[in-house]
Amino acid sequence: MVFGLAWKFPAGTIMSSFVYLVGGKFVENSFLYEVGFQKIRIS
Repeated sequence: MVFGLAWKFPAGTIMSSFVYLVGGKFVENSFLYEVGFQKIRIS
């Protein structure tokens, strides 16, 4: 049981980190796009 968790945990952590990084970039880009779009509309 513990060995199974220990074996799955690192892989899960790596996947989570990867998803978090990719998702974070996507959200960041979307946010910057939204802000830029707002600035263009205002000016």
